[in-house]
Formats: sequence, structure tokens, C-alpha cells
Amino acid sequence: MRKGTIRAVILCALLAAFLPACGKAGEGATVEGERFYTLELAAPSVDLYTWQRVVLPAPTAAAPDGSDVTDRVRVAVKYEDGSVYVPERLYAPGSEFRAGRAGRYTAEYALYHENGGVAARKTAVITASDEGDPESGIEADGLIGEAAYSEGFRTGLNGNMTVKYRFSQKGVYLGVDVKDGNLIYNRYVAGRFTQSDGFEVYLNLGGGADDVLNGRCYRIQVNVAGDVWVGQAKSGRVGFELNERLQPPRGINYHGTRTEVGGGIYDHTYLDTDEGYTCELYLPYLMLDIDPATLPDTVGIAFSHRDVASSRAEEIQMGAPFNAYYSDVQLPAGVDQVIHTNGSNYVLTSYDAYSVTALYRKLYVKGTERTGICEPQTAPMLKIDGAADEAAWAGAADVAGGLPAGIAAKALLREEGLYVRVDADDATVTTGPYEDIAAGDCVQINIAAGETLGQTELRQGYGIAAKCVEINPAGRVNLKYLNKGGSVFWGGFDYKAKAAERAGGYGVTLFIPAYELGITPDAATTPKLCIGVVDNGGGAPSSAADYAYSCDRANPAAYIAAGRQVGR
Repeated sequence: MRKGTIRAVILCALLAAFLPACGKAGEGATVEGERFYTLELAAPSVDLYTWQRVVLPAPTAAAPDGSDVTDRVRVAVKYEDGSVYVPERLYAPGSEFRAGRAGRYTAEYALYHENGGVAARKTAVITASDEGDPESGIEADGLIGEAAYSEGFRTGLNGNMTVKYRFSQKGVYLGVDVKDGNLIYNRYVAGRFTQSDGFEVYLNLGGGADDVLNGRCYRIQVNVAGDVWVGQAKSGRVGFELNERLQPPRGINYHGTRTEVGGGIYDHTYLDTDEGYTCELYLPYLMLDIDPATLPDTVGIAFSHRDVASSRAEEIQMGAPFNAYYSDVQLPAGVDQVIHTNGSNYVLTSYDAYSVTALYRKLYVKGTERTGICEPQTAPMLKIDGAADEAAWAGAADVAGGLPAGIAAKALLREEGLYVRVDADDATVTTGPYEDIAAGDCVQINIAAGETLGQTELRQGYGIAAKCVEINPAGRVNLKYLNKGGSVFWGGFDYKAKAAERAGGYGVTLFIPAYELGITPDAATTPKLCIGVVDNGGGAPSSAADYAYSCDRANPAAYIAAGRQVGR
């Protein structure tokens, strides 16, 4: 027998030992192939609105032996341009995703085996579209003429900033128009918002009467270079941190030619026929992690406005004449105050005044009794104009007390609130550009209400119902809470005030709504007042030490009660 034939017989015998019916392979025989790692996704794609939170498709992974190895799956998300939007991380049950901008994202899943290599891959497509509010009738395109907006109100330097707003079902629309004859911007990082034309909007969407920042406080910064930065309150509640993922839909229209600082065109910007710029922003509640159902009736809002008038870097340093700045929440220079919160003390100075949300103006976004910003309703016959000729002051109490001759002060309490009028004879009316309001002629109106009434001395700290308002003849107003002079707390509240000069003197008129003083129509208590007046006389700057008072300011029990008009 040949060797080849012998080998064939032996091989056949061996196969017969292991394979039944060797001559009929394929009939009832099972030969298993190699098994691999498997990775599957619960869904191949996800559609969402910008800033909406969604759960990424859940993966299911198995090893060749069938064991569950889903805990080895990692996931990363990339934007349509290939950039990494969310770095790779282990998938956790319920992993959430938010798209900061519209577009196509890809969630890339990778299953790793025990030696560290990738055993399987899968992808899911995520499509994000802008989440507007069609019912609002507003589009964030930089045109703010839509009827759905509030009536614009003026603020900023010389009233050159007009602000409109709309709180829709899904988010906040802000429309800002700024008049500016010279549009200048600085691309240098440190000067983007300190040496460029622009503005800031501060929002406290947490409501309540917080005095410092909370987690629902935001600062939106805009400049004419087109930068829009959104900062969110830091955990320490003493400032803001830039959150680069917060990129609200916006539109900015420039009415003129923009000039870059240091661009070489130093001497010709005055030839530009610039008129200003208009900015429109939309902040979805989802972007701000806010459930619309939890939006309070009253939110806080404040503004700042910067006008740069030169493209020479050396001329527009902060505080320079060509770098003008206005802020709703700017404290006077050199003012330090202690904020007590959660057992900790914070010392706030003028450079971070935005931390004091009590300085924000109240914006009533719901309800029918009060809407808008700081516009309390007054009696039509009692004009807040600084004049002293209304017959409607009948029944007012004389609260001038021991003030010098030539100064008259009256106070009247009506159902809607408290009215105060001070009229001063003054041959030389002086104000001046002083940081200290008392450095010139000035009136201080101290109001004891609520638990402050009847106290024999002012407390350290403050009571919300007790107010102190300073007004000078130029119309500058400082708002404070009434407390010891050594612990001045600057605060904000609804009011109307007006100062007016006249021949031989000036007058001021103040109105504070009843709800700010904690007074209800059936309340039996009446606020009491202490009036202070500084008469500068036209000489050197005066100070708070020069106030003459109608009574002992430190003793609220000695204050003089306002008159009442019952049934009005």
C-alpha cells in the first residue's frame, strides 16, 4: 500500500472518531464559528432643541462569552465640524446631553476589552435645532420693532440706551438700542469690555429678597466687536464666572463704521457718521437650567453702559475722560460694606458692586397690578416733580421739626404709599461732580417703618421696611436701608423721586409704594420720618457730618409721623 493511501485511511479513522456520520457531513452536524464582542444602541438618532436636556441613547454590550460588559463603554460627542464637544467618558445610566448651538452632533461609543483595546464601535446622530418661541412673535435678528416687546425705557449714559424685554413661555428676549456717534472696539482680551463700546445686563431670575448673588443670577456682556459673554454667579456668590457654553441666539446691527483701538486710524474717527447699534438676545430658560414654572413674579434687572470716544489706547484707560461709564449698580467710591449670609461675612467694594442684588431694579414680569421696571403708580394729583404747589398735599404732616429756617418738609400717607416733599431756600445751590452726594447741597429722608418703629436706637444691620433716601438738587438719588451710620447698606427698592431748582432754592419730591414699606390698607401704623439737609453754601465740599436733622436720627422713636389721607 502506498504511503499516501495509508495517510488517508488514518485521517479518515481519526475524523470518524470525532464526527459521527463522517461520510454525511452537513446533515445534523454543528460547527460553531468565532464569537465577537457586541455593542448595540437603544436608538440610532436623537432630535432636540438647542439647550434642551436629553438622555443619550443607552448602549448594551456583551463579551464573547455572553457576559454583560456595558460598564466598559465610553462615549464622546463631536460637533459637525469634527471638534470635540464632550470629551470621551464612561457611559453612566441616564447620561445627559445639551447642545449649546444648532447643528449635527455625533455621539461616538467605544467598547473596550480587558487588554485596553477597542472591541466594538457604534455611533448615534444628534440633530439640534434652535428653540425659539413662535408664539412670542420675536426673532433674535437685531431688529427690535416687534409689537410683542415691552415699551422701551431709557437708561445708560445721557439716556442713550433704550431697553425692551419680553418674558415668553420659553425664554427671555432682550432688545437694546444704543445711540453712539463713534463705534469703537478693542480686541485685546483685557480691554474687550473695558475699552470698547458696549453694555451689560444683569439678571436675578431667582426672585426673593436676596442681597448677594444666587445660582440664578447672570451677567450678559455685549460689545460692538460682536462679543457676547454670559457669566453665571459663582458658588461663593461674590462675583460672576464666564460660562463659554452659554451662547444665546443673538443679532447685532451696526449703524455706522466700527473702528478698532490701535488700528492706525487715530485722527479720522470723528469723520464717521455713526449713529449707534442695536442688539437682540434670546435666552431660553432651558439654557439657563430654569423650569419656566418656577420663574417668580418679580425678577431683578440692572444695566451698565460704556461709551469709548477715542481709538488711542492711552486715552481710554478705565476712568479716563474718553472712557465714560454708567452703571445701575455702581457703589460710590471707597464704600465698603459687610454682607452677612450663611454665617459668613463678605466685604464688597465698588469694583464688584454687581454682587449686591439688592441694588437691582425690580422687574414685574407677571400679574396685572404692577408690570415693568420700577414704575409704582402714584396719585395723579400728586406729581413727583419737585414742585411745591399741589393742593392735594392737604392733610400732610409737617416733618421739618428742628431744621433751619427756610426749609419746609411735609409727609403724606395714602393707600398707594408715602409721599414726602422738602423745599429749601438756598441762595447758592451747589452739587458738583462729587462721589459723595453730601459734598454739595443734599436732602436725606429717613423713614422708620415696620419693626424699626418705636426703637430708641438704630440697629446694626438693617430692616427691609426702613428706608433712607438721599437726593441732591441735580436729581442724583442714593437708596439705602436705614441703620447705623457705621454700617451703611446700599440697597434698591421701588420709588419715584424728582428734584427741581427754582429761583432762590430747590425742592425734592419722593414717593415710596406702600408695599415697599410693608403697609397694607388696614394697617394702623404710620411711618415716621427724620429729615436731614446739607447746606453747602458754595464753599469747599461738605460731608455727611454737615447734615442738620429735624430730630435725633439715631432714635426712630423720636421721628415725626406722616399725615394720613383716609379713604383715598
